[in-house]
Amino acid sequence: LSAPPSSLDAKSLFQHLVEILQVTPEQAAALKDSRFVAKEMDECLKASLGVLQELRLRLAQCGDDLENEFNNVR
Repeated sequence: LSAPPSSLDAKSLFQHLVEILQVTPEQAAALKDSRFVAKEMDECLKASLGVLQELRLRLAQCGDDLENEFNNVR
């Protein structure tokens, strides 16, 4: 996996795209806001994936515990 781009690289890329696409100042502001929203959503996704992994582990453990209980009953 490649390293995430630095904020300087992202800013340079953003400025370059604004120039190439001839984005208006209003559009550029909206795009910048969207970047922050996307970053926040990315953090939420990371947290959600962590919770999902923990739930999967707990489910597997409960399944193992249940299987052991059934084996002890037999």
